[in-house]
Amino acid sequence: MVCKICNKKYADINGLAIHLSKSHKYDHNMLKDYYDKYLKKDNEGKCCFCGSDAIFKNLSKGYHNICDSKDCLGKTRATGTYQFYMYKYNLSEEDAKIKQSEIALNRGEKIKNGLDKCLENNSLFHKEKSHQSKDYWLKR
Repeated sequence: MVCKICNKKYADINGLAIHLSKSHKYDHNMLKDYYDKYLKKDNEGKCCFCGSDAIFKNLSKGYHNICDSKDCLGKTRATGTYQFYMYKYNLSEEDAKIKQSEIALNRGEKIKNGLDKCLENNSLFHKEKSHQSKDYWLKR
């Protein structure tokens, strides 16, 4: 990495960050400005949900892909939703919906396969799990 201000060379981005903070008296906001000016990628710095400014982490990590609103943060924690897959895998809305449906289908298959194995081992499995069957109450 090369400092774009004084052209000094550093082994990695962390060395550059230390150099900027000590030699050029950069604080967190100034590191953000340096990142924006010299290192920012084209599609970076915007919230993947609402499009507002995303949270800047640091010089080596760049921007988070969400903003600091409670609504957007809540979407990242709602596992199983397409918004969660947009955040986790950095997908578009359409791709996230496709991934969500694929995962849901795979999950259904895994559950079905597990129930089929239980049924193979015990032919009364479904009857023993149903509150409306005599076998359930006899087992209890």
